[in-house]
Amino acid sequence: MKTPTAKELPSGKWRVQTTVYGRRISVTRDTKTEAENDAMILKFRQSDVPGIRKKIAKNLTLYKAIDLYLADTTEGLSPSTVKSYRSMQKYRFKSVMDKPLASDINWQYVISEEKKCHIIKVYKGKEIVTNKTVSAKTIKNAWGLVEKIMKHFKLPVPDVTLSKVINIEHEFLDPDDIKVFLKLIEGHRYELPYLLCLHGLRRSEMIVIKKSDIFIKKSDGKYYIRVYGAAVYDEHNKLVEKKENKTVDSRREVPVFIPRLLTLVDAAPDGKLYTKSPNNLTRPLNTVLRKNNLPEVGLHGLRHTFVSLAYHLQIPTLVTKKWGGYSKNSTVVETIYTHLSRKDEEESLQKVEAFYTDSE
Repeated sequence: MKTPTAKELPSGKWRVQTTVYGRRISVTRDTKTEAENDAMILKFRQSDVPGIRKKIAKNLTLYKAIDLYLADTTEGLSPSTVKSYRSMQKYRFKSVMDKPLASDINWQYVISEEKKCHIIKVYKGKEIVTNKTVSAKTIKNAWGLVEKIMKHFKLPVPDVTLSKVINIEHEFLDPDDIKVFLKLIEGHRYELPYLLCLHGLRRSEMIVIKKSDIFIKKSDGKYYIRVYGAAVYDEHNKLVEKKENKTVDSRREVPVFIPRLLTLVDAAPDGKLYTKSPNNLTRPLNTVLRKNNLPEVGLHGLRHTFVSLAYHLQIPTLVTKKWGGYSKNSTVVETIYTHLSRKDEEESLQKVEAFYTDSE
């Protein structure tokens, strides 16, 4: 069974004619690639016979297999996940993207060569090659996509060895720095979104919070932030709102810790509390931090700052996870708690050493 081939029409469009169960199907698109991909997706999805689907898969390139996989699973995937898969399709494993999925590929060699590739970033629509090479985590994620596709098409998954992923701890503000930071951003044009992130909200959660989501709970008369839903970028770089959060535990009610937040919310108009692009927030934040000799933690670092403060105040891990919307299996809170406990241990040792040094 051959992969459908498109032919150019006098109009400049491209058409593919193929057969599924003896019925002639015609697909016309603006480009050759679009016509062939859509024809293959249609052919694959209409063929519910496992044997036929497997034959089609064996004639697919890895690139087209990703298209088919996404066509079959998009409804169950987050827009941000689809975006990341499209990025992998475009930038990772380029040497084998146009090879048949079922061909004899030395994946261990491909992965080894991928480590030498440089990361490409897109800035204002232009691709920029950076000096950084592909990280072990990026390769692991890309290989994870290949594994999913192999299993989706019932093909054997090659046995490969991946480099160990080194978890880099995200920077955050120490408790002593938090009050300094609060004074620095008072009156700042982005003070409100920064304060929301200091309450442990993810960026995707913060940008959908509305004024009506700040409410008083009848049971205790205190103010809470209702976290329900999120907004993420899709493969076309457009913000898409979704009712689902990152995890089941992400839907939550977070107590309002910072009184200043209520003042700002009260003065804000009805509707969303932040209406601009979330990409506008990090650079001004890091500028304020840098100019005042504080670590440039970025927007996500404010979420981790919430965890560092919880440790400082001896808040139990389960409570921190509940307020932060971390899943029960997440190790982020434990990692930060462990990091800070080591710091406490070092400071304690210095105090003991100073005691004996001063007594000499």
